[in-house]
Amino acid sequence: SDMSATRGAAVGYKAPEIGFYHDLFSFFKQAVHFSGRLGLPEPVDHDAFVARVFPFYCIAVVIAFGLAYWFRIRRLPFLNQLIALIACQLLLPPYSADYKLMHLYVPWCAFLVFLVRDVRTGNARFSGRQALAVLLPFAVLFTPQSYLIFQEIYSIEYGGQVKTAALICLFVAALCCRMDSPSSDRAGQERP
Repeated sequence: SDMSATRGAAVGYKAPEIGFYHDLFSFFKQAVHFSGRLGLPEPVDHDAFVARVFPFYCIAVVIAFGLAYWFRIRRLPFLNQLIALIACQLLLPPYSADYKLMHLYVPWCAFLVFLVRDVRTGNARFSGRQALAVLLPFAVLFTPQSYLIFQEIYSIEYGGQVKTAALICLFVAALCCRMDSPSSDRAGQERP
């Protein structure tokens, strides 16, 4: 069935493919794979260990997202919500490949419009550091990182895990750097 195939793809570790996945669970799988090299206790069977952790991961991300949404995301300006929700959409599922990064184009364009229309004209306060905190993760996410390869018996790409870190930075920036836009606030007030 489709559900068991998706679970198998999420739980299984394939060295040539892991560099194309930017979700938190793939980051975890990569860490388990390299745990022996990092001096951590290494599980005897990596795949079995990851399969045991999988249901707990699914429960934990649903709870974490619910709490983050209820206590923080829903109280943010629209642009912050847009960036935070799309970052969650890319980070939290246990299987999220590079082709899903195209969902970042809309919040990136909206952020650029915010910078040009509101910040540049003085209608919104947003520092250069705050702009870099948002723009740098976007820059990392929009580049391929195909050169990030670890050579051993077979090559393992870890560009996806770099993108995971960039998505986490983007999510944190969306939570911390308020993007109060008078134009989007007016648009929200005009809705019935």
